[in-house]
Amino acid sequence: MRHSRLALTSLLVSLTLLLVVTACAAKTDDSAKLSANAWRVASLGGTAVAPAAPLPAEFSAGKISGSTGVNRFSGSYTTQPGNLISIQLGPMTLAAGSPQAMVLQTAYVKALTDAKVYTVDDSKLTLSDAAGKALATFDVYTPLALVGTDWTCIAYNNGRGGLQSTLATSTITAKFGEDGTLTGNGGVNTYNTTFKASRSNITIDAAIATTRMAGAADVMTQEAAYLAALPRATTFTIEGNELWLRDASGAAQAQYTGK
Repeated sequence: MRHSRLALTSLLVSLTLLLVVTACAAKTDDSAKLSANAWRVASLGGTAVAPAAPLPAEFSAGKISGSTGVNRFSGSYTTQPGNLISIQLGPMTLAAGSPQAMVLQTAYVKALTDAKVYTVDDSKLTLSDAAGKALATFDVYTPLALVGTDWTCIAYNNGRGGLQSTLATSTITAKFGEDGTLTGNGGVNTYNTTFKASRSNITIDAAIATTRMAGAADVMTQEAAYLAALPRATTFTIEGNELWLRDASGAAQAQYTGK
């Protein structure tokens, strides 16, 4: 009888502890930590993602935004006590990438939309499915700053409604200064103008001064289109090491990589 009572007491203690742990877990709410940092994918489905292909995500006030490395995405998310999460992505941009990049995009999007639980601390975020299987892990990252970064243009709006990759025979650069100046090389000529930026909004003065050197016809055509695209920009986003300038409709005007 004594052994039975001890066993029953032990069982009751165990059940009580389990209920306490369960209750504490149910009340866990790390949503503030989730939105405290910008994140970059470290692994998908247990496979490491190379840092050279940043896949960022940012959670803020129920809104999620980021990049798949090929396309930009946005959407909404909700969290509940117990660190439950539900992510709904909206329409993405429709750029095409290499086969490997598109496979990575598919895996990233699936990880986000399948996520049911998150765990987060000051340096790592994990999204898991309902069974607790890790779908994606993220590290904290700090995007490059608009001002002071050396930007190299890799694509520009050609004035016919789409982005066009820059010519391999030329280099287009941009540097946004703390004094509000924008300077760079258009591929042949150096240029300078002024800009104003606040949060994600930007205005670039259309009065762009350039040197007057001549170059190959295709490079000069590219330079003219690039310089014409700059004043059309009204917003900017920085995703990993990439800067995007977009007009009021959301159409990309220029894409840069920075260092």
